[in-house]
Amino acid sequence: MSRRLDVQAALDALPPKYRIPLVLHTYAGCRVVEIAETLGLSESGVKSRLSRARAKFRRAYGQEEDQ
Repeated sequence: MSRRLDVQAALDALPPKYRIPLVLHTYAGCRVVEIAETLGLSESGVKSRLSRARAKFRRAYGQEEDQ
């Protein structure tokens, strides 16, 4: 249960502009094009936010970015 709380805390630490695309892609299984349409972003914008979100999540979760 502690791991789940750690993951939730790391997600909560992300700003919504990063958290929402990450959750939609990773947990809801949405494709980049679907996220782009839903959020009114370009596909490249979603990819950029996903990349940044993953890096921020790793830092918040306490993992090194190089892993």
